Amino acid sequence: MSETYQKSSQIFQDNLKWLLNSEIRIKSGKDKGALFGWKNLNPVSFPFIYSEITGYSITCFSWIYSQLSNTNALQAAKDASEWIIKNLGIYMLVARASRADKSDQISNYYYAFDNGIIMIGLTYLL
Repeated sequence: MSETYQKSSQIFQDNLKWLLNSEIRIKSGKDKGALFGWKNLNPVSFPFIYSEITGYSITCFSWIYSQLSNTNALQAAKDASEWIIKNLGIYMLVARASRADKSDQISNYYYAFDNGIIMIGLTYLL
């Protein structure tokens, strides 16, 4: 095995470990399965759960499971999909309310691209 391959393999394994174990992924509580959009460093905080990134994570974790048979990745994909599905009702209520509220607040908008990413992730998990 070449040195380059070994380095690449180690980087891949480190990234996989980070994806599954970092603080970006919520591993317990009412938002288990969701992913934060970013981490503020000073002071440390996680200001925003991001449904688009959670959708990407379902696709990513499903692929990792399909290629490596990593059951932790499969569980992470299932957790993320359960969070998305659990929150679908909330999104529908917000959509209905935002049609009545004509304000220009960003939280009142739906993003077709984000919803597409989520649907692709849920489809891959099937």
